[in-house]
This record gives sequence, C-alpha cells and structure tokens, in this order.
Amino acid sequence: MIRKWSNRRLNVRRIVTSSVLLALVVAALLAGAQAVQAETAAIRCATFDDLTVGTSYAVGAKFSAGLEFEVLPYTWADGTVTNSGTIAVSNGLFAAGSGNELTVNNATLGLLLPSPSGVVGLTLRFGEYGGNVNVTINGDFRNIDNLSVLDGLTVGGAAVSVTGGLGNDAGELKVAGPISSFSIGGQEFFVDDLCLLKGEQEGPVDPQHPDHRPDLGDAPDSTNHAGKPNTAYPATGTLGHFPTVWDGTPAGAGTGPKHINPQLEGVLGKGLTAEADADPPAADADLINNILAGGDNANNDRLDDGWRNPGAPMPNCREATLTVRVWRGPAAALSRMYLNVWFDGNRDGDWEDTGECQRTDNTGPVARSFEWIVQDFAVNMGAIPKGGYVDIPVNTLLVMNVDGEHDEGLQWMRFTLSEAPAIANPATSLADGRGPDAPNAFQYGE
Repeated sequence: MIRKWSNRRLNVRRIVTSSVLLALVVAALLAGAQAVQAETAAIRCATFDDLTVGTSYAVGAKFSAGLEFEVLPYTWADGTVTNSGTIAVSNGLFAAGSGNELTVNNATLGLLLPSPSGVVGLTLRFGEYGGNVNVTINGDFRNIDNLSVLDGLTVGGAAVSVTGGLGNDAGELKVAGPISSFSIGGQEFFVDDLCLLKGEQEGPVDPQHPDHRPDLGDAPDSTNHAGKPNTAYPATGTLGHFPTVWDGTPAGAGTGPKHINPQLEGVLGKGLTAEADADPPAADADLINNILAGGDNANNDRLDDGWRNPGAPMPNCREATLTVRVWRGPAAALSRMYLNVWFDGNRDGDWEDTGECQRTDNTGPVARSFEWIVQDFAVNMGAIPKGGYVDIPVNTLLVMNVDGEHDEGLQWMRFTLSEAPAIANPATSLADGRGPDAPNAFQYGE
C-alpha cells in the first residue's frame, strides 16, 4: 500500500475508541476532577488494538499505542526487584475490554508523559489473576496484594477509586487529580483501554510566549536536544535531518519552523496543537512530543488535517495537484499568507534536493524538478470567511520523485502556512523546510 507521510497537518496514526467508552471516561473522571470543565477537557485513549497480537516487550523496551509506554522492572511482594518480566500483546479479554489487551507478567507498564503533562485524570480496565500489584502515581510507589486496597486512598496527591480488584477478577481503576507520572505492574496482570483526561494547562505551554499557541513540525530530526538518531526510513536505516527542533539547533543546521500565534490568523485544517518545541522535554499540549516521545519516533502531532487528498499521485518530473484546507481565525486581520510544501522525493532524509527532467523528445533544455514542490503559494485570506475554511487546489512544480529500492512509496512531507515567505538554505538558495533561527520565529500559522 502506498502511503505518503506528512510531518505537518496530516495525521496517519489514528486512535479508535468507542463512543461508549469515552462517555464513561468523561463521567468518571470529571466526577473526581471537578475543576475541569467538560468543554475544555481532552481525552486520549490507548486501546492497544493497533498492536500485533503476540508481540512481546522486555524490560527497557518502549512502544507506542496512541500513547507512549515503557516496560519497567517489577517488585515482588518481598521487595525483590526483577528485570526478567515481559509485556505481551494478547486478546484473551481478561481485562473485560474488547479487542487487544496487554498481558503484564513480572513487569511494570510505565506511561511516558511530557512535562508538564496537563493530565488531570486516568482510567484503565484491568484483570488481576496473579500475585502482588505495583502502582506508582507521581512518584508515590505502592506494593499491594490487590488493587482494591487502594480504593478511596490518595496516592501521589491524586484520588484513587477501584471497582473489583479483589484478586482473580477484572475491574476498573480511576485516578482523579494532576498526574505527572504513572505506572502499574503485576503477575498475570492484564491492562486495556487506558485513557487520560487532559484539562486546562496549569501554566503556559511555552513560558516565552505565555498567551500564545506555538506550533512546530514533527518530521524526524537527528539534530535534536539529546543528539539521538531519529530514523526517517526504517527499511534502509536512513536518518532524518529535516529541520524540526527549534531551540539549540547546531550551527549550520536548519532551525525547525516555529509559529508563535499570538492570535489565530490562519491554520491548515481546522486546528492546531501547541508545543514549546518539537522534542523532549518541551511541554506539549496533546500529551506527546512531536518527535522522540520515549523512543525513536516522529509524526506525533495529533492535528495533521490540512492535506485533503493524500492519495494524490506524484510521478517524477510531473506536476501534481494538492487539495489543502486553510482555516481563518474569527478575528483574523492578515490579507495574505504563504503556503509551502516539501516532498522527500529521493528518501534521503532531507528536503534539499533537485533533479533533472529530460524532454520526451530529447530536444530543448532540461527542466528542473524539486523537493520544494510548492513555493510561496500566496493564499488570499480575505477570500476565506472569518471562522471558516476553504479547500484550495494547489498545483506543484515538477516533482522530484526518484524510484527507490526500499521504503517505496513512503516520503516525508511538510506543509507550512506562514505570514512570510519560506526561509532559504544559504548553501542552496532554496528553502528546505526550515524556519527563522531561534530566538526568532514565524508569528502566525503552522
């Protein structure tokens, strides 16, 4: 199956959660976190249905299932710590959920959250059929015989309620209150439908811009704060060098584009998420950093919804037509914004390249193809109703799309909308997806 990846406003990872479950979560969590208004709350669930049954994770492993997790050691009832346990994907319905669940055996399931997380509640389904249970909330560790022991207690500053949990049964665990860290483990222990409730930020996502909604990209960037390799194409092991991280970018590397948004002038799709930067430990409003969230990953922005025809063909040395949705803010004042699109046509982990296109009759000059396939397309914002959106057909330049032996059909893309034209790479005089060097940034867009 051919799939094009976009690192901005195209979400290729979906979370499937039943409306019944969400309704239960809202009711349960809001009951214990009354300061949070339902209209401002956001729910994210891990159902584990996107994982492959039979997959096993050892201690130290990290994995993604709508949320980010790690496998931690487990402490037996006598205080002995073991690193030999595993967490496996199963479908025996021992947690009384549906579809897949996790089998936790002599191991602990740790939830990876950005800091600050903004999480104010958690629920999960569990099946408890073995020995003691480990629970840690906000650093407060409890080693208990059965989960029912925690019912009605405050752990790590959060209120805990448990249905079931008497041993050899299934039940539900609910935590109400600010949550910065959480883990749970056991023997013959099962977990399903782990859901988080996110409320209002206690503080600004970005202290430098406390009243704004800054937005960044989520393409793999190996010039990140931790200096970790960030893979773009797993089949070939090609690392990503797309400019994504904003602050602290090494000299000579492109700075990731950051849009400050003191007010919403225009966005791609119908919304955006807010983050201080693209990688940990930056605060991120949608609970997961855009890249390197607990492992070698990317494409974690949860509102990639601006490209409306992601199956559009992009043959080499041909033009393509993209349908792009642009939304205009209710109080917008800008009359023009600039749309730019990049396409990693040779799958080498950057957007810096050009190609040559020979005429079919081999006469005349050779034409040039680009990875910067839409160059400073002027969007007439005045033609978009305030508070509304328009789907705009946008023709590309000649697309560079070189056939590859591996990862065929998978290309990283970036769509940006800004109040100013794209920033050129001084070495090539072509824009490569970068933004203004920190501490500068685009003022509006995403």
